[in-house]
Amino acid sequence: MLTLGSDVAIISETWYNKKHSNEITQLPGCICYRRDRVKRYAGGVAVFIRDYVDSCIYKPVINAVKGDENFEILWVKTFINDRECFIGALYHPPKPVYVTSDFLIYLERSLEAISISSLNPYIILAGDFNQIDDNSITDMGLFLSHERLLTHCGHPLDKIFVSESMYTNVKTVKSAINTKHDAVVARSDNSFIVDSNKVHNKCSFRKPTPAQNAAFLSALKSFDWSPVTSADMIQVAADKFYDCCTMLLNKFYATKSATITSRDPPYVTFFYLKFNEKEKLINESW
Repeated sequence: MLTLGSDVAIISETWYNKKHSNEITQLPGCICYRRDRVKRYAGGVAVFIRDYVDSCIYKPVINAVKGDENFEILWVKTFINDRECFIGALYHPPKPVYVTSDFLIYLERSLEAISISSLNPYIILAGDFNQIDDNSITDMGLFLSHERLLTHCGHPLDKIFVSESMYTNVKTVKSAINTKHDAVVARSDNSFIVDSNKVHNKCSFRKPTPAQNAAFLSALKSFDWSPVTSADMIQVAADKFYDCCTMLLNKFYATKSATITSRDPPYVTFFYLKFNEKEKLINESW
């Protein structure tokens, strides 16, 4: 949050509990609003917002819903250009202790209460939705503020829903902590979002072709294995065999390298990059 200069940060699955005091969880220049998981570990949500921004916790007045004490959702009320803005932090676990349909009823009633209590408000709902279908949220009058972003092991779990268009620049960045989730950063301007935790992974590989296979098999017919067969010790023979195999591999299957970054989608592999590089050269030759 501090690196990107964000005004608001929505955290899902904080793992905060009563042992974590506000002094521990506080960020410089920010106010932290929390909803910790009750009587169970993990889970929880939090909203960090700049202390110069007028904000407070908002509790929608609605009829009780079965299991609502276990629903991990927190609303914070603030303002954007003198318009009321309601920010919802949500975490829906993959194996909830409540019925998902009850949670959706609670969420829909909360949005109705916001619409009744405020005239033309901004509504932002963000967090880890796991298996909740996007249509279940859009049917409530919100829409996804970004394209499909793969934020967790190739799955689009972390999302931002809004009541109206407000973000022109949204992308994922590598999280600053040890987690499998990427962070979703949204801006209302066209400023470039820098992934300061971007990781580069350069690896070497061998990609065989039919021509290389044919040349390799042909060379094996006349290859001199005498250094291996003439060795009088098993370890020496094994070492010579390894040296011969390595020499053949390097001769007929040259090592290639490619770099993949943490910003690349899961389907981008070393072979994918080399194939695209070859296609680009073909297209340029035309």
